Amino acid sequence: TRAPEVAARGHVPPGQPCAFRYVANVAEGLREAQVTAIFAPYGDLESIRLVPKKRAAFINFASIGRAAGSK
Repeated sequence: TRAPEVAARGHVPPGQPCAFRYVANVAEGLREAQVTAIFAPYGDLESIRLVPKKRAAFINFASIGRAAGSK
């Protein structure tokens, strides 16, 4: 588990496990259902946030272990 001060700032030190993934260079027009299909095999997803203007996605997994397997 992350230390409270790390969680409060929303920053995880390099090398530390976390339950979220940032995905860059997301294809234009990609839909949430498509992102779900790509990442769901790695574990239960809590949420997906697409940021089309930045061509990015934020994927939150239900567990840290599952997120680590999605690299």
